[in-house]
Amino acid sequence: MSDGEPGPAALPPAGERSVPAQSALGAAAREGREETTAQGDRRLIAALLARGERDLADGNVAMARQSFLRAADAGMARAALLLARTYDAHEFARLGVQGMQGNTRLARIWYQRARELGAIEAGPLLRRLGVED
Repeated sequence: MSDGEPGPAALPPAGERSVPAQSALGAAAREGREETTAQGDRRLIAALLARGERDLADGNVAMARQSFLRAADAGMARAALLLARTYDAHEFARLGVQGMQGNTRLARIWYQRARELGAIEAGPLLRRLGVED
């Protein structure tokens, strides 16, 4: 052996290495994956919201709803609010939606979810539907 390097007997065999060290490495790897996954999830959710907004602007309400639903299910308040608006007959003129009927029950459900997720603007929209705080 060269100067200062441990010989083969200095390191325990792989099966005898400390479990806490292996656990710590595994935990660090999991945390890194979770952080990367969380960042990827945030980007995906933002992309879903953007796609829904483009579809809605193009008048494709059905496609917009699908994107908003996925983003809202992931916890995005704005997506829940926009999804509710696609069911709210009061919002159809503002959104330029024609040839569709509103669904007050679904609008109420998604406005309530948006409020739970932190969208304060959902409160007045719920009151307009007759839902009291």
